[in-house]
Amino acid sequence: MNKKYYINNISKRYSISEHTLRYYDKKNILSCFKRDANGYRYVEEKDLRFIELVICLKKTKLSLKNIQRYLQLIEQGDTTMLERFKIIDKQLKLAIKMRKDIDDQIEFLKNKIKIFQKILI
Repeated sequence: MNKKYYINNISKRYSISEHTLRYYDKKNILSCFKRDANGYRYVEEKDLRFIELVICLKKTKLSLKNIQRYLQLIEQGDTTMLERFKIIDKQLKLAIKMRKDIDDQIEFLKNKIKIFQKILI
Protein backbone atom coordinates (compact mmCIF):
# COMPACT_ATOMS: atom_id res chain seq x y z
CA MET A 1 0.00 0.00 0.00
CA ASN A 2 1.31 3.44 -0.95
CA LYS A 3 2.01 5.89 1.84
CA LYS A 4 -0.22 8.96 1.86
CA TYR A 5 1.22 12.42 2.41
CA TYR A 6 -1.35 14.93 3.53
CA ILE A 7 -1.08 18.67 3.06
CA ASN A 8 0.11 19.23 6.63
CA ASN A 9 2.87 16.61 6.12
CA ILE A 10 3.94 18.19 2.84
CA SER A 11 3.85 21.66 4.35
CA LYS A 12 6.21 20.67 7.14
CA ARG A 13 8.46 18.58 4.92
CA TYR A 14 9.06 21.35 2.36
CA SER A 15 8.51 24.45 4.51
CA ILE A 16 5.66 25.67 2.34
CA SER A 17 2.34 26.87 3.70
CA GLU A 18 -0.73 24.69 3.56
CA HIS A 19 -2.54 27.64 2.01
CA THR A 20 -0.05 27.72 -0.86
CA LEU A 21 -0.42 23.99 -1.46
CA ARG A 22 -4.20 24.31 -1.54
CA TYR A 23 -3.88 27.24 -3.94
CA TYR A 24 -1.61 25.22 -6.23
CA ASP A 25 -4.18 22.43 -6.16
CA LYS A 26 -7.04 24.82 -6.89
CA LYS A 27 -5.14 26.33 -9.84
CA ASN A 28 -4.26 22.83 -11.15
CA ILE A 29 -0.56 23.46 -10.76
CA LEU A 30 -0.33 20.43 -8.53
CA SER A 31 -2.90 18.16 -10.09
CA CYS A 32 -1.49 15.14 -8.26
CA PHE A 33 -3.65 15.66 -5.16
CA LYS A 34 -6.26 13.05 -4.46
CA ARG A 35 -8.98 13.07 -1.79
CA ASP A 36 -9.47 10.48 0.92
CA ALA A 37 -12.86 9.31 2.22
CA ASN A 38 -13.05 12.37 4.47
CA GLY A 39 -12.22 14.79 1.65
CA TYR A 40 -8.67 15.54 2.83
CA ARG A 41 -6.08 16.15 0.12
CA TYR A 42 -3.12 13.81 -0.11
CA VAL A 43 -0.46 12.62 -2.53
CA GLU A 44 1.48 9.40 -2.81
CA GLU A 45 5.25 8.96 -2.66
CA LYS A 46 5.60 9.06 -6.45
CA ASP A 47 3.93 12.50 -6.54
CA LEU A 48 6.44 14.15 -4.19
CA ARG A 49 8.89 14.76 -7.04
CA PHE A 50 6.33 16.99 -8.78
CA ILE A 51 5.85 18.97 -5.60
CA GLU A 52 9.62 19.33 -5.25
CA LEU A 53 9.83 20.44 -8.88
CA VAL A 54 7.13 23.08 -8.46
CA ILE A 55 8.72 24.42 -5.27
CA CYS A 56 12.14 24.59 -6.91
CA LEU A 57 10.84 26.31 -10.05
CA LYS A 58 8.88 28.79 -7.95
CA LYS A 59 12.03 29.63 -5.97
CA THR A 60 13.73 30.51 -9.27
CA LYS A 61 10.91 33.05 -9.80
CA LEU A 62 9.30 31.11 -12.64
CA SER A 63 5.70 32.28 -12.85
CA LEU A 64 2.91 29.91 -11.90
CA LYS A 65 1.61 30.15 -15.46
CA ASN A 66 4.98 28.98 -16.80
CA ILE A 67 5.28 26.28 -14.13
CA GLN A 68 1.90 25.00 -15.22
CA ARG A 69 3.06 25.08 -18.84
CA TYR A 70 6.23 23.19 -17.95
CA LEU A 71 4.23 20.48 -16.17
CA GLN A 72 1.91 20.19 -19.17
CA LEU A 73 4.94 19.70 -21.39
CA ILE A 74 6.17 16.91 -19.12
CA GLU A 75 2.81 15.17 -19.46
CA GLN A 76 3.05 15.45 -23.27
CA GLY A 77 6.24 13.43 -23.28
CA ASP A 78 9.65 13.52 -24.89
CA THR A 79 8.55 15.45 -27.96
CA THR A 80 8.50 18.56 -25.75
CA MET A 81 12.06 18.13 -24.51
CA LEU A 82 13.45 21.13 -26.45
CA GLU A 83 10.79 23.49 -25.14
CA ARG A 84 11.36 22.26 -21.58
CA PHE A 85 15.10 22.71 -22.04
CA LYS A 86 14.56 26.33 -23.11
CA ILE A 87 12.42 27.05 -20.04
CA ILE A 88 14.99 25.55 -17.67
CA ASP A 89 17.92 27.19 -19.45
CA LYS A 90 16.26 30.60 -19.18
CA GLN A 91 15.56 30.04 -15.47
CA LEU A 92 19.15 28.96 -14.87
CA LYS A 93 20.40 32.20 -16.40
CA LEU A 94 17.96 34.16 -14.25
CA ALA A 95 19.02 32.26 -11.11
CA ILE A 96 22.68 32.98 -11.84
CA LYS A 97 21.87 36.68 -12.18
CA MET A 98 19.87 36.61 -8.94
CA ARG A 99 22.82 34.95 -7.18
CA LYS A 100 25.18 37.64 -8.47
CA ASP A 101 22.80 40.34 -7.29
CA ILE A 102 22.62 38.75 -3.83
CA ASP A 103 26.41 38.36 -3.72
CA ASP A 104 26.72 42.09 -4.55
CA GLN A 105 24.23 42.97 -1.80
CA ILE A 106 26.09 40.83 0.73
CA GLU A 107 29.38 42.47 -0.19
CA PHE A 108 27.81 45.91 0.20
CA LEU A 109 26.45 45.00 3.64
CA LYS A 110 29.78 43.54 4.75
CA ASN A 111 31.51 46.78 3.78
CA LYS A 112 28.92 48.78 5.74
CA ILE A 113 29.50 46.55 8.77
CA LYS A 114 33.26 47.20 8.55
CA ILE A 115 32.61 50.95 8.51
CA PHE A 116 30.34 50.72 11.54
CA GLN A 117 32.82 48.53 13.39
CA LYS A 118 35.61 51.09 12.81
CA ILE A 119 33.42 53.89 14.12
CA LEU A 120 31.84 52.04 17.04
CA ILE A 121 34.82 50.08 18.33
